[in-house]
Amino acid sequence: ATMADPLSSSEPKHPIDPDEPDEEVLAVMMERAQKSMKRLQVLSETIETEHTYLGNLKLLNEQLVNRLRSQVGTSHEILSEQDIADLFGNVDAIARLASEMLDALQDCVNVAAEGSQLAVGHLFQRFLPRLAPLYSHYCSNYFSHCHAGLDVYLKNSKLDSLLKKIQKETPEWQQVGGLPSLLIMPVQRMPRYVLLINEIIKHTAEDDSDMGLLRLSSETGKAILHEINENVRAAENKAQVAGIHTALLHSKVYRSLKEKDVVSAGCVLLKSGELDVNFTTSKPRRVLLFNDRLIFADASNASHFKSMVMLSGAWVFDHAAFEAESLTEDTARSMWVLSAATEGGKAGITVLRCVAADVPTI
Repeated sequence: ATMADPLSSSEPKHPIDPDEPDEEVLAVMMERAQKSMKRLQVLSETIETEHTYLGNLKLLNEQLVNRLRSQVGTSHEILSEQDIADLFGNVDAIARLASEMLDALQDCVNVAAEGSQLAVGHLFQRFLPRLAPLYSHYCSNYFSHCHAGLDVYLKNSKLDSLLKKIQKETPEWQQVGGLPSLLIMPVQRMPRYVLLINEIIKHTAEDDSDMGLLRLSSETGKAILHEINENVRAAENKAQVAGIHTALLHSKVYRSLKEKDVVSAGCVLLKSGELDVNFTTSKPRRVLLFNDRLIFADASNASHFKSMVMLSGAWVFDHAAFEAESLTEDTARSMWVLSAATEGGKAGITVLRCVAADVPTI
Protein backbone atom coordinates (compact mmCIF):
# COMPACT_ATOMS: atom_id res chain seq x y z
CA ALA A 1 0.00 0.00 0.00
CA THR A 2 1.12 3.51 -0.80
CA MET A 3 1.38 6.07 2.01
CA ALA A 4 -0.42 9.39 1.47
CA ASP A 5 1.71 12.49 1.02
CA PRO A 6 1.16 14.68 4.12
CA LEU A 7 1.79 17.83 2.05
CA SER A 8 -1.14 17.01 -0.25
CA SER A 9 -3.62 16.48 2.59
CA SER A 10 -6.69 18.76 2.50
CA GLU A 11 -6.91 18.84 6.31
CA PRO A 12 -5.39 21.98 7.93
CA LYS A 13 -2.21 21.34 9.82
CA HIS A 14 -3.39 23.60 12.68
CA PRO A 15 -7.20 23.64 12.79
CA ILE A 16 -8.85 26.95 13.93
CA ASP A 17 -10.26 26.71 17.41
CA PRO A 18 -13.83 28.04 17.20
CA ASP A 19 -13.50 29.27 20.80
CA GLU A 20 -10.55 31.54 19.93
CA PRO A 21 -11.14 34.81 18.02
CA ASP A 22 -9.08 35.40 14.88
CA GLU A 23 -6.51 38.20 14.58
CA GLU A 24 -8.97 40.72 13.10
CA VAL A 25 -11.38 40.27 15.98
CA LEU A 26 -8.51 40.52 18.46
CA ALA A 27 -7.39 43.80 16.86
CA VAL A 28 -10.90 45.27 17.19
CA MET A 29 -11.09 44.15 20.81
CA MET A 30 -7.69 45.67 21.56
CA GLU A 31 -8.66 48.96 19.91
CA ARG A 32 -11.86 49.15 21.96
CA ALA A 33 -9.96 48.42 25.16
CA GLN A 34 -7.37 51.11 24.39
CA LYS A 35 -10.07 53.67 23.61
CA SER A 36 -11.92 52.80 26.79
CA MET A 37 -8.74 53.27 28.81
CA LYS A 38 -8.04 56.58 27.07
CA ARG A 39 -11.57 57.83 27.75
CA LEU A 40 -11.17 56.94 31.40
CA GLN A 41 -7.82 58.73 31.48
CA VAL A 42 -9.29 61.89 29.87
CA LEU A 43 -12.17 61.88 32.34
CA SER A 44 -9.86 61.32 35.31
CA GLU A 45 -7.67 64.25 34.23
CA THR A 46 -10.81 66.36 33.84
CA ILE A 47 -11.86 65.53 37.37
CA GLU A 48 -8.49 66.77 38.63
CA THR A 49 -8.80 70.09 36.76
CA GLU A 50 -12.46 70.42 37.80
CA HIS A 51 -11.45 69.87 41.41
CA THR A 52 -8.84 72.64 41.10
CA TYR A 53 -11.35 74.92 39.38
CA LEU A 54 -13.93 74.37 42.13
CA GLY A 55 -11.26 75.02 44.78
CA ASN A 56 -10.44 78.36 43.14
CA LEU A 57 -14.11 79.35 43.01
CA LYS A 58 -14.49 78.51 46.69
CA LEU A 59 -11.34 80.50 47.43
CA LEU A 60 -12.81 83.55 45.70
CA ASN A 61 -16.20 83.22 47.39
CA GLU A 62 -15.04 82.38 50.91
CA GLN A 63 -12.06 84.72 51.13
CA LEU A 64 -13.45 87.76 49.33
CA VAL A 65 -17.06 87.75 48.08
CA ASN A 66 -18.61 86.55 51.35
CA ARG A 67 -16.53 89.05 53.36
CA LEU A 68 -17.61 91.93 51.15
CA ARG A 69 -21.28 90.93 51.35
CA SER A 70 -21.18 90.61 55.13
CA GLN A 71 -19.98 94.23 55.38
CA VAL A 72 -22.66 95.76 53.12
CA GLY A 73 -24.75 98.28 55.07
CA THR A 74 -22.27 98.49 57.94
CA SER A 75 -19.63 101.06 58.82
CA HIS A 76 -17.03 98.66 57.38
CA GLU A 77 -18.66 98.52 53.92
CA ILE A 78 -16.10 98.37 51.11
CA LEU A 79 -18.33 97.78 48.08
CA SER A 80 -22.07 98.23 47.64
CA GLU A 81 -24.31 95.28 46.77
CA GLN A 82 -24.47 96.57 43.18
CA ASP A 83 -20.68 96.88 42.96
CA ILE A 84 -20.34 93.29 44.21
CA ALA A 85 -22.84 92.09 41.59
CA ASP A 86 -20.99 94.00 38.83
CA LEU A 87 -17.59 92.69 39.89
CA PHE A 88 -18.38 89.04 40.71
CA GLY A 89 -21.60 88.31 38.84
CA ASN A 90 -23.14 84.96 39.76
CA VAL A 91 -19.87 83.23 40.66
CA ASP A 92 -21.47 81.70 43.77
CA ALA A 93 -24.15 79.93 41.69
CA ILE A 94 -21.47 78.69 39.27
CA ALA A 95 -19.51 77.24 42.19
CA ARG A 96 -22.56 75.30 43.44
CA LEU A 97 -23.21 73.76 40.02
CA ALA A 98 -19.50 73.01 39.51
CA SER A 99 -19.54 71.05 42.78
CA GLU A 100 -22.57 69.04 41.66
CA MET A 101 -21.02 68.31 38.27
CA LEU A 102 -17.74 67.22 39.86
CA ASP A 103 -19.62 64.66 41.99
CA ALA A 104 -21.41 63.34 38.91
CA LEU A 105 -18.14 62.97 36.96
CA GLN A 106 -16.56 61.12 39.88
CA ASP A 107 -19.54 58.75 40.00
CA CYS A 108 -19.06 57.92 36.31
CA VAL A 109 -15.41 57.07 36.87
CA ASN A 110 -16.21 54.96 39.95
CA VAL A 111 -18.80 52.94 38.02
CA ALA A 112 -16.32 52.34 35.18
CA ALA A 113 -13.63 51.28 37.66
CA GLU A 114 -15.97 48.54 38.88
CA GLY A 115 -16.11 47.07 35.39
CA SER A 116 -19.18 48.75 33.94
CA GLN A 117 -19.13 50.62 30.63
CA LEU A 118 -18.02 54.24 30.85
CA ALA A 119 -20.97 56.36 29.68
CA VAL A 120 -20.88 60.16 30.06
CA GLY A 121 -23.10 61.37 27.22
CA HIS A 122 -26.16 61.41 29.45
CA LEU A 123 -24.22 63.41 32.07
CA PHE A 124 -23.41 66.24 29.64
CA GLN A 125 -26.99 66.24 28.36
CA ARG A 126 -28.15 66.69 31.94
CA PHE A 127 -25.74 69.49 32.86
CA LEU A 128 -25.29 71.54 29.67
CA PRO A 129 -28.79 73.12 29.78
CA ARG A 130 -28.06 74.19 33.37
CA LEU A 131 -24.56 75.46 32.60
CA ALA A 132 -25.72 77.63 29.69
CA PRO A 133 -27.68 80.38 31.50
CA LEU A 134 -25.20 80.61 34.38
CA TYR A 135 -22.12 81.02 32.18
CA SER A 136 -23.95 83.27 29.73
CA HIS A 137 -24.86 85.62 32.57
CA TYR A 138 -21.37 85.56 34.06
CA CYS A 139 -19.59 86.19 30.74
CA SER A 140 -21.93 89.03 29.75
CA ASN A 141 -21.44 90.65 33.15
CA TYR A 142 -17.67 90.11 33.02
CA PHE A 143 -17.18 91.91 29.71
CA SER A 144 -19.74 94.68 30.28
CA HIS A 145 -18.91 95.53 33.93
CA CYS A 146 -16.11 93.55 35.57
CA HIS A 147 -13.39 93.57 32.89
CA ALA A 148 -13.96 97.22 31.96
CA GLY A 149 -14.14 98.49 35.53
CA LEU A 150 -11.68 96.20 37.32
CA ASP A 151 -8.91 98.80 37.36
CA VAL A 152 -11.29 101.29 38.98
CA TYR A 153 -12.25 98.78 41.70
CA LEU A 154 -8.61 97.94 42.37
CA LYS A 155 -7.93 101.64 43.08
CA ASN A 156 -10.35 101.43 46.00
CA SER A 157 -8.00 101.75 48.98
CA LYS A 158 -10.19 99.63 51.30
CA LEU A 159 -10.49 96.85 48.74
CA ASP A 160 -6.76 97.02 48.05
CA SER A 161 -6.02 96.62 51.79
CA LEU A 162 -8.37 93.63 52.02
CA LEU A 163 -6.76 91.96 48.99
CA LYS A 164 -3.30 92.42 50.48
CA LYS A 165 -4.49 90.91 53.75
CA ILE A 166 -5.99 87.89 51.93
CA GLN A 167 -2.79 87.42 49.94
CA LYS A 168 -0.74 87.43 53.14
CA GLU A 169 -3.05 85.04 55.00
CA THR A 170 -3.81 82.70 52.08
CA PRO A 171 -0.82 81.45 50.00
CA GLU A 172 -3.23 79.89 47.45
CA TRP A 173 -4.46 83.37 46.51
CA GLN A 174 -1.05 84.41 45.27
CA GLN A 175 -0.44 81.04 43.58
CA VAL A 176 -3.46 81.45 41.25
CA GLY A 177 -2.44 84.97 40.25
CA GLY A 178 -4.75 87.09 42.38
CA LEU A 179 -8.17 88.57 41.67
CA PRO A 180 -7.90 89.12 37.86
CA SER A 181 -6.93 85.47 37.31
CA LEU A 182 -9.74 84.19 39.52
CA LEU A 183 -12.37 86.35 37.81
CA ILE A 184 -11.52 85.16 34.30
CA MET A 185 -11.61 81.44 35.16
CA PRO A 186 -15.38 80.99 34.61
CA VAL A 187 -15.06 82.77 31.24
CA GLN A 188 -12.53 80.16 30.13
CA ARG A 189 -14.40 77.15 31.55
CA MET A 190 -17.30 76.66 29.14
CA PRO A 191 -15.07 76.29 26.04
CA ARG A 192 -13.05 73.66 27.95
CA TYR A 193 -16.17 71.59 28.56
CA VAL A 194 -16.80 71.51 24.80
CA LEU A 195 -13.15 70.54 24.16
CA LEU A 196 -13.52 67.76 26.74
CA ILE A 197 -16.59 66.32 24.99
CA ASN A 198 -14.79 66.38 21.63
CA GLU A 199 -11.74 64.69 23.16
CA ILE A 200 -13.93 61.90 24.55
CA ILE A 201 -15.56 61.48 21.11
CA LYS A 202 -12.09 60.97 19.59
CA HIS A 203 -11.64 57.94 21.84
CA THR A 204 -15.10 56.44 21.39
CA ALA A 205 -15.98 53.77 18.82
CA GLU A 206 -18.56 54.78 16.20
CA ASP A 207 -20.93 51.98 17.22
CA ASP A 208 -20.58 52.72 20.94
CA SER A 209 -23.96 53.24 22.61
CA ASP A 210 -22.65 56.50 24.11
CA MET A 211 -21.65 58.05 20.78
CA GLY A 212 -25.07 59.48 19.88
CA LEU A 213 -25.41 61.44 23.12
CA LEU A 214 -21.78 62.57 22.93
CA ARG A 215 -22.24 64.02 19.43
CA LEU A 216 -25.48 65.69 20.53
CA SER A 217 -23.66 67.13 23.56
CA SER A 218 -20.91 68.48 21.30
CA GLU A 219 -23.45 70.28 19.10
CA THR A 220 -25.28 71.57 22.17
CA GLY A 221 -22.02 72.88 23.61
CA LYS A 222 -21.14 74.70 20.37
CA ALA A 223 -24.61 76.29 20.29
CA ILE A 224 -24.19 77.43 23.90
CA LEU A 225 -20.80 79.01 23.10
CA HIS A 226 -22.35 80.83 20.14
CA GLU A 227 -25.18 82.10 22.32
CA ILE A 228 -22.72 83.24 25.00
CA ASN A 229 -20.67 85.14 22.40
CA GLU A 230 -23.80 86.86 21.05
CA ASN A 231 -24.92 87.78 24.57
CA VAL A 232 -21.45 89.16 25.35
CA ARG A 233 -21.55 91.32 22.19
CA ALA A 234 -25.01 92.59 23.12
CA ALA A 235 -23.90 93.37 26.68
CA GLU A 236 -20.77 95.18 25.48
CA ASN A 237 -22.82 97.19 22.98
CA LYS A 238 -25.38 98.08 25.67
CA ALA A 239 -22.59 99.33 27.94
CA GLN A 240 -21.00 101.36 25.11
CA VAL A 241 -24.32 102.88 24.09
CA ALA A 242 -25.12 103.77 27.72
CA GLY A 243 -21.76 105.54 28.03
CA ILE A 244 -22.30 107.47 24.81
CA HIS A 245 -25.82 108.41 25.89
CA THR A 246 -24.50 109.77 29.22
CA ALA A 247 -21.82 111.79 27.44
CA LEU A 248 -24.35 113.16 24.95
CA LEU A 249 -26.58 114.45 27.75
CA HIS A 250 -23.85 116.98 28.58
CA SER A 251 -22.93 117.88 25.00
CA LYS A 252 -23.94 120.68 22.61
CA VAL A 253 -25.66 118.05 20.46
CA TYR A 254 -28.15 117.28 23.22
CA ARG A 255 -28.80 120.95 24.05
CA SER A 256 -29.31 121.89 20.41
CA LEU A 257 -31.53 118.92 19.53
CA LYS A 258 -33.37 118.97 22.86
CA GLU A 259 -33.84 115.21 22.68
CA LYS A 260 -34.22 113.17 25.86
CA ASP A 261 -33.30 110.00 24.04
CA VAL A 262 -30.43 110.95 21.76
CA VAL A 263 -29.24 107.33 21.69
CA SER A 264 -32.11 104.91 22.26
CA ALA A 265 -31.92 101.48 23.87
CA GLY A 266 -32.38 99.89 20.46
CA CYS A 267 -29.30 101.54 18.98
CA VAL A 268 -26.44 99.25 17.97
CA LEU A 269 -22.92 100.62 17.63
CA LEU A 270 -21.63 99.03 14.41
CA LYS A 271 -18.31 100.78 13.87
CA SER A 272 -16.26 103.75 14.99
CA GLY A 273 -13.27 105.40 13.40
CA GLU A 274 -11.75 108.62 12.04
CA LEU A 275 -13.00 110.09 8.76
CA ASP A 276 -12.97 113.42 6.91
CA VAL A 277 -16.39 115.04 7.25
CA ASN A 278 -17.31 117.78 4.76
CA PHE A 279 -19.88 120.38 5.62
CA THR A 280 -18.30 123.71 4.63
CA THR A 281 -14.70 122.69 5.26
CA SER A 282 -13.04 119.32 5.58
CA LYS A 283 -12.10 118.40 9.16
CA PRO A 284 -11.08 115.08 10.71
CA ARG A 285 -13.80 113.72 12.97
CA ARG A 286 -14.34 110.67 15.13
CA VAL A 287 -17.42 108.99 13.64
CA LEU A 288 -19.70 106.60 15.55
CA LEU A 289 -21.82 104.57 13.16
CA PHE A 290 -25.04 103.16 14.65
CA ASN A 291 -27.75 101.14 12.95
CA ASP A 292 -29.85 104.29 12.50
CA ARG A 293 -27.59 107.33 12.96
CA LEU A 294 -24.12 108.85 12.68
CA ILE A 295 -22.60 110.82 15.56
CA PHE A 296 -19.56 113.03 15.03
CA ALA A 297 -16.99 113.91 17.69
CA ASP A 298 -13.57 115.54 17.86
CA ALA A 299 -10.87 113.27 16.48
CA SER A 300 -8.74 113.97 19.54
CA ASN A 301 -11.59 113.64 22.07
CA ALA A 302 -14.20 110.99 21.32
CA SER A 303 -16.44 112.20 24.17
CA HIS A 304 -16.61 115.74 22.73
CA PHE A 305 -19.59 115.36 20.40
CA LYS A 306 -20.17 117.82 17.56
CA SER A 307 -23.28 116.72 15.68
CA MET A 308 -25.62 113.86 14.87
CA VAL A 309 -27.28 112.84 11.60
CA MET A 310 -29.97 110.20 11.15
CA LEU A 311 -29.13 107.73 8.37
CA SER A 312 -32.59 108.29 6.88
CA GLY A 313 -31.43 111.80 5.97
CA ALA A 314 -27.86 111.00 4.94
CA TRP A 315 -26.24 110.48 1.57
CA VAL A 316 -22.94 108.61 1.38
CA PHE A 317 -20.55 109.19 -1.51
CA ASP A 318 -17.43 107.45 -2.68
CA HIS A 319 -14.70 110.11 -2.81
CA ALA A 320 -13.15 108.66 -5.98
CA ALA A 321 -16.46 108.55 -7.88
CA PHE A 322 -17.86 111.83 -6.53
CA GLU A 323 -18.74 114.52 -9.09
CA ALA A 324 -20.00 117.92 -7.95
CA GLU A 325 -22.09 118.31 -11.13
CA SER A 326 -24.19 115.28 -10.11
CA LEU A 327 -25.59 117.06 -7.04
CA THR A 328 -29.34 117.59 -7.12
CA GLU A 329 -31.27 120.04 -4.98
CA ASP A 330 -32.00 117.24 -2.47
CA THR A 331 -28.46 115.96 -2.23
CA ALA A 332 -27.04 119.47 -1.98
CA ARG A 333 -28.95 119.93 1.25
CA SER A 334 -27.83 116.53 2.52
CA MET A 335 -24.84 115.60 4.58
CA TRP A 336 -21.76 114.36 2.72
CA VAL A 337 -19.18 111.93 4.05
CA LEU A 338 -15.88 111.83 2.16
CA SER A 339 -13.19 109.25 2.84
CA ALA A 340 -9.81 110.23 4.20
CA ALA A 341 -6.82 109.36 2.04
CA THR A 342 -6.04 106.32 4.13
CA GLU A 343 -6.81 102.65 3.82
CA GLY A 344 -8.78 102.77 7.08
CA GLY A 345 -10.87 105.68 5.84
CA LYS A 346 -11.78 103.91 2.60
CA ALA A 347 -12.74 100.79 4.53
CA GLY A 348 -14.98 102.93 6.71
CA ILE A 349 -16.75 104.39 3.69
CA THR A 350 -17.42 100.91 2.35
CA VAL A 351 -19.12 99.98 5.61
CA LEU A 352 -21.14 103.20 5.58
CA ARG A 353 -22.35 102.58 2.05
CA CYS A 354 -23.46 99.02 2.88
CA VAL A 355 -25.34 100.14 5.96
CA ALA A 356 -26.95 103.06 4.17
CA ALA A 357 -28.13 100.75 1.40
CA ASP A 358 -30.07 98.74 3.97
CA VAL A 359 -32.06 101.77 5.14
CA PRO A 360 -35.30 101.91 3.06
CA THR A 361 -35.79 105.66 3.49
CA ILE A 362 -32.48 106.62 1.87
